[in-house]
This record gives sequence, C-alpha cells and structure tokens, in this order.
Amino acid sequence: MPQPLAQRCGDHQFGRRDTGLYQRYLTVLEIGGSHAHRFKGLVSQLGLTTLVITDLDAINQDGQSVQPARGQNQRTANETPKTWLPKLSTVDELIDLPENQKSFGEAEHFAIRVAYQRPVSVAITAGESPVESLARTFEDSLVFENLSYFHNADDAVGAIAKFRSAILESADPATLGEAMFLILKKISKASFALDLLFSKEPAELYVPAYLADGLAWLEKQLRRKDQEIPDGARSGLRLDDFHICKPLRGIM
Repeated sequence: MPQPLAQRCGDHQFGRRDTGLYQRYLTVLEIGGSHAHRFKGLVSQLGLTTLVITDLDAINQDGQSVQPARGQNQRTANETPKTWLPKLSTVDELIDLPENQKSFGEAEHFAIRVAYQRPVSVAITAGESPVESLARTFEDSLVFENLSYFHNADDAVGAIAKFRSAILESADPATLGEAMFLILKKISKASFALDLLFSKEPAELYVPAYLADGLAWLEKQLRRKDQEIPDGARSGLRLDDFHICKPLRGIM
C-alpha cells in the first residue's frame, strides 16, 4: 500500500478488536509503483503468507492510462497481475475473476493472494438503483464507496472539493469515473490523503471492498495456520524454534 491514506485504512482494519488481525505481528512492505512481482522469489523461498495489494492500472491499446471499462480491449499496465497472480492481462478478465481464483497455496504451508479494484454497485443520487462502477486506483475506489461523505462535504477544499463537484455534476458512475480519472491526473495524491485525514477520521470511512476482502482472507489464513499447530506444541514453543528475519526496508 504505497499511499499514506491506504496505509491508514489498512491500519484501521488491522486494529479492529473484533478481527483476528488485532493481535498479529504483520509486516507491511510499501513498494513504489507496481513492482510487487519482484518479490515473488523471496516470498516463495521464505514461505511467507502474503497479501499483495495493488492497482488495476487500466491502459488502452495505445498504452495510455484510461478509466476501466468493459468491452474496450483494455489491459493492465501492472506487472503483478500479469506475471505473478493471477497471470491475466486484460481488464475484462481481471474484473470478472472470481475471488477464489485470486489466491493460491491454501493447501500448502503458506498462501498468496492479490487484491486489486473490483466492481462495486453504487448510486450517485439517493433513491436511484445502484449500478456497477469500476475504479482504477485506491483513491477513486475510496470515493466510490464513500459517496455520501464527499457529496455532503460542503466546506471541503482542495481535492475533496474537486471530487464533490464531480459527484454533483455526474449523472452516473461511468461519468463520475471519467471525471475522477481526470482529477487524479492533476492533483497530488499525497495532498488528497492529507486533506482527507485532517477532515475526516479514517475509522469512519468505508474501506474499499477489494482491500477489506483481502484483509479478511489474510485473517482466515492466519487462523488456519493456528489450527495446524497442536495446543501442546504451541505451549512449548521457544524463541529459538523460529527463524527470525528482519523486516525489509529497501524498495526494489
């Protein structure tokens, strides 16, 4: 999760006392760009249960960044879904992929899952029937799933004000998606994160569905690993029984 706001949303999900993640030691490795695939060999060699959170990053046939859309022969510019998991390159394939096909290794001693933006149903105006929306990055996913907050942010400034105007002027999610795509090309994501963090408690925001799904999967895998250790063996474990690795701090 390279963006500070995504980190805070993840922190909130980790810190919920009603989840099994609250009492876990988890290493969060932030990697600039779509380079998580470079860690494929390391993760496999060490046998680390891993959740890779990345972006759909849709591009057209000319290689230009575009807002995701069905049936437009779009591809992903992200090497992680193309070369690691799930080894698919078209946007249509990626957004239609069932959740249970975004992971592998559950039957082994460690598992890996990828999480990227998936379709969600939203209604731009209250009372309308929800329709499918497609996001390209974490930021537009966050807006799509917190429309009421942005819609009601009357005193908003900066990027939040821009998103609010886009919501008010858009007739449907597709139009809003295109408007947000243009906004995100012009603003600083770091500034947007700071604007939102100082104007709204992150705990009150809805975590984007793809991120929440990924964290739920991670919790399930860690619970499964607990069940694989007999109670007697768990009580007798010593620090010397583990291979301790320092967290990676570099960016590959």
